[in-house]
Amino acid sequence: MQPEKTRTIFVLLTEHSDLISKVFKTMIIGKYTHSSIGLEEYNHIFFSFVTKDGFHIERPLKSRNPKKRNAPCALYRMEVTDEVYMKIKARLQHFYENAVQYRYSFIGLLLCVFHIPHCVKNRYFCSQFVSELLMSLGAARLQKQASLYLPDDFTNEPQFRLCFQGTLSGLENFSS
Repeated sequence: MQPEKTRTIFVLLTEHSDLISKVFKTMIIGKYTHSSIGLEEYNHIFFSFVTKDGFHIERPLKSRNPKKRNAPCALYRMEVTDEVYMKIKARLQHFYENAVQYRYSFIGLLLCVFHIPHCVKNRYFCSQFVSELLMSLGAARLQKQASLYLPDDFTNEPQFRLCFQGTLSGLENFSS
């Protein structure tokens, strides 16, 4: 019997310097203020939720803004079965095709900071999106409900392995 093929997914944690991130950082203890998810076949392309756009495709290496390129980051990897990988890919495609239906959840983030679970249909904040995607599709069993996940919480999950830590510009030289 052959072992089941595995694929790699990534969780990228970053420290943003925008106003909302600064306020968020003062409310919690933690280094990172944003999280996003990527797939091995999409080299340095990540998916998440941001305040302005809701569902968002991120290309952090394409930024010409020196402040963004020098932002601290940590990249974690996790192996999943090919079946789970394809489910995640399909769900991301669904979000992309239906992006107008999805918005950022300010209230969800605020309640998360106070450890109050809260979900609203089609509304997510970044770490809630990543954790719910991973849990709902069987990629990971996480320690808390998705609506209670903050970016730094991913650093405490044993199934994720740190594979890069530095700045976004340094990520350019990282190869999975």
